[in-house]
Amino acid sequence: MTAAEPVPGIGAARHRITLRVTRAYAPGAGTGPTTTFVLDDGLARLAPGDRALVGAARGRPTADTVITGDRNIDTARTRITASLPGSRTLTCD
Repeated sequence: MTAAEPVPGIGAARHRITLRVTRAYAPGAGTGPTTTFVLDDGLARLAPGDRALVGAARGRPTADTVITGDRNIDTARTRITASLPGSRTLTCD
């Protein structure tokens, strides 16, 4: 992670997170070298330098999955890459 800035407003505490992208697992992933999204502090609290695997629904400005820790990231990445071939035949409703 390269930056975490508080998001002002009423409600849950949130931070605008900027990550340096090293891998993207999305169809037609056209992400640049960085990506920015809003993260509710109740889901995770990241600090600059943290490694994270982040999941977000297409078109949503917030993350819904945050995985930290090298071992947890490696386990999740293995499951994601193993499921990619089967996902290519799925359609969206």
